[in-house]
Amino acid sequence: MLGQHRALVGWASIIHVVAPLFFFTQLTQNPYSIQILILHVGLWAAWCWILLTHWNCAFSWPARTWIDKPLLALGGWATLTWLLSMGRHGDFFRPGLWHEGLRGQLFVWVNAIGAFFLSALVATGDRAFFFRRLLLAVAGVSAVYGIAQFLGVDPIWGSQLNPFAGRPISTYGNPNFLSSALVLFIPLALHEWLKSRSIGASVGWGTLVLVYVAALVATMTRSSWIGLAGGLAVFVVLDRAQFRRKLPWVTLMAGILAALVLFWPTSELGAARPIHRMVELWNGVTGQSVYASWHQRLMIWRCAWDMWAENPLTGKGWGSFELFFPYYQGRWLLLDLFQTFKTHSNNAHNLILEIGSQTGLVGLGLGVLLALITVRGQIQHTRSTSAEKSLTSALFAGMVGMVIDNLFGNVSLFFAIPGFLFFWVWGQWAVLALSRPAQTPWSRWALRGLTLLVVLAAVWIMPILVRAFMGEAGYLRATQPARLNSGRGGEEQLLRAQRLKPHDVHINFELGNLYSRRMIDAQSRGYEIETATNAEKAWAAYTQALRSNPSYDEIFSARARTAEALRRIPQARQDARLARLLDPRQAPAVSIPLDP
Repeated sequence: MLGQHRALVGWASIIHVVAPLFFFTQLTQNPYSIQILILHVGLWAAWCWILLTHWNCAFSWPARTWIDKPLLALGGWATLTWLLSMGRHGDFFRPGLWHEGLRGQLFVWVNAIGAFFLSALVATGDRAFFFRRLLLAVAGVSAVYGIAQFLGVDPIWGSQLNPFAGRPISTYGNPNFLSSALVLFIPLALHEWLKSRSIGASVGWGTLVLVYVAALVATMTRSSWIGLAGGLAVFVVLDRAQFRRKLPWVTLMAGILAALVLFWPTSELGAARPIHRMVELWNGVTGQSVYASWHQRLMIWRCAWDMWAENPLTGKGWGSFELFFPYYQGRWLLLDLFQTFKTHSNNAHNLILEIGSQTGLVGLGLGVLLALITVRGQIQHTRSTSAEKSLTSALFAGMVGMVIDNLFGNVSLFFAIPGFLFFWVWGQWAVLALSRPAQTPWSRWALRGLTLLVVLAAVWIMPILVRAFMGEAGYLRATQPARLNSGRGGEEQLLRAQRLKPHDVHINFELGNLYSRRMIDAQSRGYEIETATNAEKAWAAYTQALRSNPSYDEIFSARARTAEALRRIPQARQDARLARLLDPRQAPAVSIPLDP
């Protein structure tokens, strides 16, 4: 079957090369948009190709694993919790739940499950070897670029790009995503080094390991350091025979890595040294100081727990965390400890709370089942006589490291590129360690039904993804400082962006702000008709923004002021109250009393 789909293997290779390396931080409001677009369109196209080529024949899946059904069950439950959440909540939340939840569904079914099954389909036999080398090569390019950025050398963006205080973003747009990818691949690179038989191969793979670790240190991502330690400990236990065989060289490698960490220089861009980062965290955890990275996560974790406690079995619905989070955050902002840590968190920053708060105990139970199947499968494979058990140990150790990373504060598993890489590696590992006997092929009509479903969904979704990307690009151009007060030019850009992406909360909010500024200007000049006209336009834009995501106190405050200008006093009071609910620290948004 794979021989008939060389084009598919080539297409998967293009996804692996282009999606992780193609990054434009100044093209769209969300710097990950271009990678999400490339990855999702690529995966949709791959699955359409697979299914359409089997339109006239029965389809026998070439690589079945024991993970398949539980993973599909978890995906189905995630979808069900989203639908249940829309049923539980009224019109106030429902439009936002649809738009936010749809994004979550795309991640589950395309970015995660789609990547897992595509990996299981094409990464078998000699293809598996090819894809492993491709993954390591692409990660090597990102690692070298990250080190260069840390040292103050950036041939693409120059010194203008420093969004994480000297921490390199490389081609991932975020140091925490680069670090997770490196945690995933360092055990695999170590495996290649351990099994090398020539001096040249040993030097080459050893150098790659050092480059990976150096780039990981440069990211200053402490959760990833903890994840790597856990992953490597698992790898050493599972593959101890290989480590014993090269014990002198392993000891030398460990010494070099320890020296690399101890004598790591400060960044040209201002990042702290590793020891300083750990001391900062220690002081925060032990209560010796208030440390933003730690204490803000404490608040996020407590809010996630509150969400989960409200719906223990089903959670708040998959993809809804960002939508509901501000409604749980408000009361914690009244405490002195958390007053300065207001955020609009899009994730729980803890894997267990992430799954539990959105899919409840049932979803977490399915996740635990998948973990148990994976752990049991690795233990059994390690005890077998398979020639691949060292390789599966490396793949498994990388996954363990990334899971630990996401238990200790990272959110990389739920973003496009690092999430894709994790599920791809999981698919490769599952084929090696958990293969099942071939089952009865799909009937022609069942396959055609699935094909029509996938193709129609692709025809619907892919243009939306392209338009959304173009809308974000237009929004960024419209909100450049030179355009913010440039009159009609900025308005036209924002209206064009709104037509392309009508349910984007930021585009609609900025459009409302533009009309609000015009309203205030006309009001100061005494132009009543122009004041009313711009007030109505601002009201409409703010309303559309809140239909997209009704969890921004800034938008409620802005709409309250607009409603007051339009003499809609009950609505002004309601919006002002909602703004205070989301952020009780702020002053009333309107001059009228909140209580009639």
